[in-house]
Amino acid sequence: MSEPTPYTIHSHGICADNPGRGGYGAVLIGGGRREEVSGGLRRTTRRRTDLMAVVAALEPLIWPARVMIYTNSRYLAKAMVEGWAERWRANGWKRSRKAYVADCDLWRALLALVKRHEVVEFQRGQDCAGDPDNQRCRRLAVEASRAGEPPDDPGYERQVERAAAQLRLFD
Repeated sequence: MSEPTPYTIHSHGICADNPGRGGYGAVLIGGGRREEVSGGLRRTTRRRTDLMAVVAALEPLIWPARVMIYTNSRYLAKAMVEGWAERWRANGWKRSRKAYVADCDLWRALLALVKRHEVVEFQRGQDCAGDPDNQRCRRLAVEASRAGEPPDDPGYERQVERAAAQLRLFD
């Protein structure tokens, strides 16, 4: 059996007003190829775009691989490295008895994609400065956020509706 192919993913998410118009970009390098993915959304959050960048980059990797992911998101890196996301899943997507985890649709997708691979490591990059791949991800995210009329983010909209319903319970 051969060694799993090593891949590197650089990712970046942006959001203008948080929540607001946002975009994500990622560069996938490995297996003799280099791919770029990006997307924009009409109304979303910075955390969601950071997660979307990694999910979009992992989706094309259907065979087990060794993956190193560089993200500009401290939250995303810590949630994966320190096992928060796994604990949230085990707790029914709750951080405490009452508080649900935001963006659980994307955390579910990310954990499923990570499970496909031999090894997936996350590292937080300090900034885009100095790394051409990180700079490219940022440009992809900015371009995607500004392009045309981006679609809605249904996951974000469901979160807003759930939060409003919870508030109505206390009125």
